[in-house]
Amino acid sequence: MQFRKLWLCGALLLPSSATAATFHIDDIFPGEGVESDCFTVFHRVNAKPRSGQDEVLNIFESTGHYAFIKIDGHIHELSYAPNTGGDSKATAYTAENLLVTENHIVSKVEKAIDGNTYYLKGSLTVAYKGQSQTLKVQGIDYCYNGPD
Repeated sequence: MQFRKLWLCGALLLPSSATAATFHIDDIFPGEGVESDCFTVFHRVNAKPRSGQDEVLNIFESTGHYAFIKIDGHIHELSYAPNTGGDSKATAYTAENLLVTENHIVSKVEKAIDGNTYYLKGSLTVAYKGQSQTLKVQGIDYCYNGPD
C-alpha cells in the first residue's frame, strides 16, 4: 500500500493512503456557509439543481480569509493557510484534522458595473482524518462593489 504525506508550514499534517476515502463531502445549504459580498464558491462538476431550484448547491465556500466545507453532515470552518509548501497557484485552508486545497483556472469573466463574475473550474482536494479525496469542481468568484 502506498502512502502520501501532506505538509503544512514544514510540519507533517495528515498521512493518507491511496485507498478510497470513507468520509463524504456534503452540499452546503443556504445559511450554513459564507455570508459575504465577496466570495468564492465551488460545486461538483456534475451537480444538478435540487427540484424546484435554479442553482446547484456548493460543496465549498470561501471569503479568502476563512472557508466552509460540510463533511459527514458537519459544517467545518477553516482558516486560510498562507504557506502550504506546494503549488503556488493552489489555495489552502485548514482546521483540526482537515486540509482543503483548491486549485482553479478562470474559464470566463462577466464584467458588470457592480462587480465582475469570474467563472472557475479546477479541483478541490480534501484531506480529513488521515484520508484524502480530490473532486473536479466548478464555481464562481464574485465581489459586489455597488452601492450599499
